[in-house]
Amino acid sequence: MQKTFFDTKTIVRAAFFITLNIVLSRMLSIMITPQLKIGFSTLPLILAGLSCGPVIGAIVGVISDIIGIMINAQGQPHLGFTFSAMLSGLIPGLVAMYYIKDNHKRKLVGIIISVVIVFALTHVVLNTIWLSQILGKAVTVMLPLRAFKACVEGVLTIILCYALYDFVMIKKSI
Repeated sequence: MQKTFFDTKTIVRAAFFITLNIVLSRMLSIMITPQLKIGFSTLPLILAGLSCGPVIGAIVGVISDIIGIMINAQGQPHLGFTFSAMLSGLIPGLVAMYYIKDNHKRKLVGIIISVVIVFALTHVVLNTIWLSQILGKAVTVMLPLRAFKACVEGVLTIILCYALYDFVMIKKSI
């Protein structure tokens, strides 16, 4: 029997991460200002990438953003945020594939690398650019507050990812 890329367990996990992302981003996040939202919506995307791989992580990011926009658009939709969500699932999957592999002793460093790259690239750089385009504010004005927010959320995301990592990992069957 040949193993397929999209087996039932992977599809169910992806659907769970999509649902969790939508709930955390659209219903349990706090919008402080139009350019500052506090929440843990990136956590399911990072866990999807770490546990299911880069392709599934990217698909989870895109689908969860598109469905989230259809359910509850918070502000003006922008494809840049969809791209950022895709990267938030893709990057941890690549780190898991090339760094963590089957060596679970390196999982903490892999999680830290994943979260730092995702938060620095998507939250601080890309999402600030997308918000600048939508709101018409200078990137340099929004950057300090968004960088501070990303640092605080990043540390909390590292702790939560490390705590949930073993729970969400797909067990390989013989």
